[in-house]
Amino acid sequence: MSHLAPILVTSTFDKILAKDVFFLEQAAKLGSVQALLFSDQLYQQLLGHKPLYPQLERKYLLKGISCVEQVNVINSLDELTKLSQTQSRTCYTPSHIDQSIHKLQDHLDNKGLKLEIIDSDKPIIEYNAQLTSKSSDKKKVIVTGCYDWFHSGHLRFFEVASRYGDLYVSVGNDKVLTELKGEGHPLFPQEERWYMIQSVKFVHTAFISSGSGWLDAAPEIEIIQPDVFIVNEDGDREQKRQFCKEKKIDYVVLKREPKRGLPKRTSTNLRGF
Repeated sequence: MSHLAPILVTSTFDKILAKDVFFLEQAAKLGSVQALLFSDQLYQQLLGHKPLYPQLERKYLLKGISCVEQVNVINSLDELTKLSQTQSRTCYTPSHIDQSIHKLQDHLDNKGLKLEIIDSDKPIIEYNAQLTSKSSDKKKVIVTGCYDWFHSGHLRFFEVASRYGDLYVSVGNDKVLTELKGEGHPLFPQEERWYMIQSVKFVHTAFISSGSGWLDAAPEIEIIQPDVFIVNEDGDREQKRQFCKEKKIDYVVLKREPKRGLPKRTSTNLRGF
């Protein structure tokens, strides 16, 4: 639990992208992030359409971001007002939610409260993964993937995998995604995909792979020397099984199951290709 003063932030937090994570990380520099999440009803009222993800799923995703201390769902702007009045009388929001900023600003202005806008349109991403074979008390666990549209299924996979030990996540490099999935892939560049994954609270270390094919993380595995390699059913390959057998790494296949109460998600369906 953080001992910093609470900082209220609010946004739609629908499909959480790099801009949203950057906003949250900037807010965390000011204090302990307490997120006020628009309910489905308030979302539709402010933006004029339903969210892509229902509030239960948006809340799960938001709670999975390392720098977020607390998430509360708000059903009206009056609730936002009451919470703001009990804190610093200031609420923070990202600049990229243009459609709802003016309504939020007008409402808080009328109540004598302040809406501070944090510039989130061009997130600053600096790749800085540092890998080591240094041992800890926990086992080292590795997972690999594309993560070419971060969603609740990824978060659930990380949540379960992290129970086996310190979780290292290999994010497939741009070249290997094009090789395996075809032209037009990836939708998001490798640094942006890495940035999303490194922000997840279940992840010990995320890095961009440097190899190719289904074992694109092989060079990094040699450095990390993990105890366990975890895949979901879709990612199970004989090549990976044989690699782990040769390296004496435990190989675990997890069922692809969403968090209870949430729908199944795939990046393919979300991207539309």
